Amino acid sequence: MDRRVPKASEYYLTVLGDYPGKVGLHVLGDFVTMYGLAVEHFTQDNTLWEGDGGRVYFYQNELPYDVNQDYGDRGFAGYKVTSNVKSHDAQGVGVYSYFRDFEVIVPSGFVAPSTDGVRFTNAFTRFLNGEPGIEHVLNDQGKAVMGFDYPLSQLPTSIPGPPMCSPAPPARGGMPLWSFILTGLACAALGWLASMFFFRRRSRSMCREGAVYQSSDDTDSGPSRIELTSSPIA
Repeated sequence: MDRRVPKASEYYLTVLGDYPGKVGLHVLGDFVTMYGLAVEHFTQDNTLWEGDGGRVYFYQNELPYDVNQDYGDRGFAGYKVTSNVKSHDAQGVGVYSYFRDFEVIVPSGFVAPSTDGVRFTNAFTRFLNGEPGIEHVLNDQGKAVMGFDYPLSQLPTSIPGPPMCSPAPPARGGMPLWSFILTGLACAALGWLASMFFFRRRSRSMCREGAVYQSSDDTDSGPSRIELTSSPIA
């Protein structure tokens, strides 16, 4: 069924095959930063980013009006970061759909590699009018926007790759016998060192106080006795 809108007399509406533009913006350089970027209505990937370290702050894209389902089947998107990219940061970015002439389903508004360094913040897709729509916001994340019942899908914070922190390794079984033996020997060695340190400090303290041992031999009072007296060192 032909769903094309009749051409208005005051301006020309393109139809399938009329518009030759394929890629709106193709970034090959590294560390490119864009502010307030708008790319719209191109017949393949509207923005194609191949450079590392790219940053985009605000992006607006409306997909082409006049394509058919071949556009979705070939995996084109409003914003695509190629698989070789290791780092990319996009914030406040949106892709809109108004498939005026044919029923088209695009898998994702945004496509990017699943790696820690590639991040999207506040990304969304929006159904404006026409036929359905966009299935996901980023890769396979986010809900579909296909009609006025569900016109908006948001992804406030998205890291398409694995989590930043690696999961903890699985716990092992019980400790073997030799580990208990080594632990006991280590504790005994530490105890011996601590006792040697304590007695050495004690003996030095007694010498500083001038401990003097005196012996007296009293034949009348029985066995000899030892008296401990303390006198300051001159």
